[in-house]
Amino acid sequence: MSPVSGQVFSIERYAIHDGPGIRTLVFFKGCPLRCVWCANPEGRSFAPSLVYTPGLCIRCSACLVACAAQAVSMTGQDGPEFDRERCTLCGDCVAGCYAGALEINSMRLTAQAIVDEVERDRIFYQASDNGGVTLSGGEPLAQPLLAREVLRLCKERGIHTAIETCGYYRFSVLEQALPYLDLIHYDLKQIDAGLHRRYTGAGNELILANLERLQAYDVEIRVRVPVVPTLTDSIENLEAIAGLVRDMPRVKSVELLPYHRLGVNKYEKLGLDYPIDDIPAPERHDMRQLAAIFDKHSINCAIGQP
Repeated sequence: MSPVSGQVFSIERYAIHDGPGIRTLVFFKGCPLRCVWCANPEGRSFAPSLVYTPGLCIRCSACLVACAAQAVSMTGQDGPEFDRERCTLCGDCVAGCYAGALEINSMRLTAQAIVDEVERDRIFYQASDNGGVTLSGGEPLAQPLLAREVLRLCKERGIHTAIETCGYYRFSVLEQALPYLDLIHYDLKQIDAGLHRRYTGAGNELILANLERLQAYDVEIRVRVPVVPTLTDSIENLEAIAGLVRDMPRVKSVELLPYHRLGVNKYEKLGLDYPIDDIPAPERHDMRQLAAIFDKHSINCAIGQP
């Protein structure tokens, strides 16, 4: 039997905001949703993508020469332009780029290779409060076999496990991973099903049903709510979320995640338009007022980092 493998786009160390203690984040490729505020657009597609960083480009035309598919053109001093439909992702332009302005944003790794990377930082997990691994993305459970095997191997080694998930999949997908999970960060974005579909590309019925079913299992859940001005930050939406989770025994806390624009440049690097360029980040005092909604319902609520 071939080892379980899949696509990841980043492994980041020394994270402190994605679960207890010091953690290693493994970012999986592929997501079933298309949230307009997504800060990791490189994780949406299951396929690799070409990433171009204009600030590193020295306009040497090496990528144009290297590209047998003729997917690169030069436009004077503005640097190269990429025909992403023509591009075959062969990597020749990346290899030929002297300045490191090009990369393919995906790695195919086995579950064992991922866990070997995670284990390199075991000393930091042990030195911190329940440090460990957090699977993120994208949506980790969009690659269910890989996610489950990474979690299983980590649990075998006594490493604390967590996942950040949108909840949009058959419950059986999550159920099979539950024996190997210590903590679930579960996204709730918008209670209104129509607005949820408008902002994410899918309804929320499955997401809400899966959260309800999770209450029968012995696992800690932290609900995360992205606070995006005019899209998810209405009093009605947050009151509805508070009303939903206050009687859920496995939901131990709610974290409000303030919308930020730190991922805007990623869209440019991928040749994509940023869909909500006119929306500002929320003010800190506004976040405190929104957190008070959950305090009123006796729900432990924290404000996350931008």
